[in-house]
Formats: sequence, C-alpha cells, structure tokens
Amino acid sequence: MAESHHEEEVLGKAYDARLMKRLLKYLWPYKWHAVTSLVLTILSAPLVLAGPPLTKAAIDLFLAPDPSKPPSGFALFLKHLADRFGFGASAYQGIAFIALVFFIANVAAFAVHTRKPS
Repeated sequence: MAESHHEEEVLGKAYDARLMKRLLKYLWPYKWHAVTSLVLTILSAPLVLAGPPLTKAAIDLFLAPDPSKPPSGFALFLKHLADRFGFGASAYQGIAFIALVFFIANVAAFAVHTRKPS
C-alpha cells in the first residue's frame, strides 16, 4: 500500500526543474528555431480566427445595415479602412473590401503555418 502512494506522489509531480534543465540542453542548439516557432504560433492565432468577425462586419456594415445601431469596435475600424481605401461607396465595394481583407488574412495564416525554419 505504501508503494502505491509513493508512485502516485512521483506521478503527480507537475514540474521537475532538473528534467527541464536537461531538456533545455538538448533544445539549446535549436533555440532560434524554437523562438521562431513560438512567434509564428502567436502570430497565426488571430489570423486563423479572423473569419467570423469579418463576416459579422460584412453583414452589419454592407449587407443588412441597421441605421439605429451605428457600427462600433472592429466593424467601425473596418468601415474607416474601407472608406480610406475607396471601398466604402457601395455595398458591393464594401463586400469586396471585406473579402480582400479575409483573403489577405488567410494567405498570411497559410504563410505562417507553412513556414519552415532554415
């Protein structure tokens, strides 16, 4: 019975500093690959998740705008961008702008996901 309690204690240990030090020795020659991978992973998260907010903004701003609810937040930011780049004149141009932003986000996400460290 005491043996099984000891095994649970060893298995339940969450962090082992000596083991981490040993593992980091093996990672050290590849430190720039690891840092690059971490940065690209952090950059890819918002790019992958850009679809739903862009779709919501396209609907709220150009497909079914509600005059009683002015755009706010991300939709307002996209509206200003569309106006600034000359895409805000009509609903078709606004949808084209949102589609272009969505395409750029997908291409960037693809580039980040397929990046191979040299």
